[in-house]
Amino acid sequence: MKKILFSVIILSVFISSGCTNFPGNKAPAPLNQDNVPSQMVGGDRDVHGCIGSAGYSWCEAKQKCLRIWEEKCEDIATQESREVGTVQEPENTAAVEIIPSEVTATQTLAIEPAKPLRMPAEDTSGWDSYQNKAFGMEIKFPKSWEGYKVTEGKDTDSSYVGFSFIGKGQPFTIFKISRYDNQKWESLANQAPYNSLRVLSGNDERTLVCDGCCFNDGDFLGGGQFNEFQIARCKDVPRILNTFQEL
Repeated sequence: MKKILFSVIILSVFISSGCTNFPGNKAPAPLNQDNVPSQMVGGDRDVHGCIGSAGYSWCEAKQKCLRIWEEKCEDIATQESREVGTVQEPENTAAVEIIPSEVTATQTLAIEPAKPLRMPAEDTSGWDSYQNKAFGMEIKFPKSWEGYKVTEGKDTDSSYVGFSFIGKGQPFTIFKISRYDNQKWESLANQAPYNSLRVLSGNDERTLVCDGCCFNDGDFLGGGQFNEFQIARCKDVPRILNTFQEL
């Protein structure tokens, strides 16, 4: 009877003391201030063994756990190329040819005198010779230009000599040759209408330019004002300029 009573007392004391952690039972997780069980750091390893609560994640390129703010997750080849200041070119990249534009706003074009259009040589022994020492030039006129008139004058930017048949009742100049100082011509050469004119000759001081020289089909009509006689004389102009010589 005494043994039974003693066993009951011992069992009661054991239960009241809360000693119920038998082998195999896990200790309850500690509670945080909201009485919610908190997860212990290190208790959340993923399949790679990386501890997420400590900021670690798996880097496939480096095959290890790392903190991305401490160490970037990139392959070794890329890291080495960055260290030496090089960038690997992607494979099968097509070559691209960069072709500079013809003229930009900041470029300055070099103005070089163009040589007059040369045609097959003709026998000009019977042609009339015209010389102008101020312009430093000589040209010859065929028989069809007999009776032509020479007019000299000045424009805003140049001096000129014009050739026409005004004295024979033909009101328009067929063509004219203008003399520009080189500095003035270079400032105008790329502007309309000057960029459509043909440069005949140039030296250290001046540039000679032909205006309305009938090299193009449209010139033959003189802007729609030439009659048949003037159109025929216009077609002779390339032959005349083929005799151009500097004095």
